[in-house]
Amino acid sequence: GLGGHEPLPCANALDFEQRGNDDVQTRLWKELNTAPCPNPECGIYIERYVTNEDHCLHMICPNCKFHWCWACRQRFKVGGTDANHDNYYKCRNLQSGSVDEQVLKRERILRESKMYQFYKRKYDECEDDIVNLKLLRSQLKDAIRESKELKEKDYDFLLEAVENLIIATNRKKVLNPVAFYSAADGKKKLFEFQLKLMEERYDKLLDMIVSKTAGKIAKNGASHRQAVLLAMQQQQQQATSSRKPPSLFSKKIMAIKQYIKSKNPTSTAPTAAATATPPSISTNTVAMRKLDYYIENKKRIVEAANSVREFFEKLFQTVRDGNLVTILEKPDPNNKTWYCSKCQRENEFGKNVCECAWTAVR
Repeated sequence: GLGGHEPLPCANALDFEQRGNDDVQTRLWKELNTAPCPNPECGIYIERYVTNEDHCLHMICPNCKFHWCWACRQRFKVGGTDANHDNYYKCRNLQSGSVDEQVLKRERILRESKMYQFYKRKYDECEDDIVNLKLLRSQLKDAIRESKELKEKDYDFLLEAVENLIIATNRKKVLNPVAFYSAADGKKKLFEFQLKLMEERYDKLLDMIVSKTAGKIAKNGASHRQAVLLAMQQQQQQATSSRKPPSLFSKKIMAIKQYIKSKNPTSTAPTAAATATPPSISTNTVAMRKLDYYIENKKRIVEAANSVREFFEKLFQTVRDGNLVTILEKPDPNNKTWYCSKCQRENEFGKNVCECAWTAVR
């Protein structure tokens, strides 16, 4: 579960956790990737993926050959006085809102699903960061014990700084579901700007503790924080590992596909969703700096650690008081974008608008 989730209300924390359940994900998958043929005399379910490379909305039922639009679920007609589509990529009915409630529901589910994936991915990244920071703390303790130059207590400031990072990461983790349930009001952009300031302080301290020699991520925009922490994680992994068995969710999706194929054997729709290739990272890295570096930069590390602690405490208190963000019971349907304070652009969930967005939408 979410564990300590303050300042997120318990009901929101439970809802956020349940959204990741296999049953919920299976239902969402069916809603977004399958649809019945609109022909009243047919109605068979058809599987379809709309990827970044394939935006064509024109569908032809393999059973009855009915031409219809994936977006509005109505007859597809291009050209002529009764045309309802300008081309195969734009739907007049959807743009004007001339669609039934089922289509509008699907559009809401799609937007909400992209928003959830955005914040859930950032939430999971924080969990990975916590694991890796704890590994770093253990490595530092071992190195300090083996060191003969200074006493162990001389490094207390360093371990305290790492502890501050762990506490801060736990708080960052909770702020992602807070953002998911935030209202699209005047506070939203200010809240996102504060999150950016939070990241700057966090990265400054992390940069002092973790070596800059972490591998370079293949795509631009990924932060140094992710590079070094991913490098630390890979250093702890075995050279080879056994393949994990398919999850319950994957098995359910395979069962749905088999059912659709059995009812629609002539379908030519793709049978596997396009998956993004995760950024590669060099494993020839050293995460921990030399102990001499920490002693030489003790003052800077202490100041940065205090800055992180004070900023996070103030930020959390402001969120608790409701002065920085309005937390709703359910996601706000008007919450369609997130603001990047670095490049000062609105980014649509699920789309890469600015370079900074890469780490969130990969």
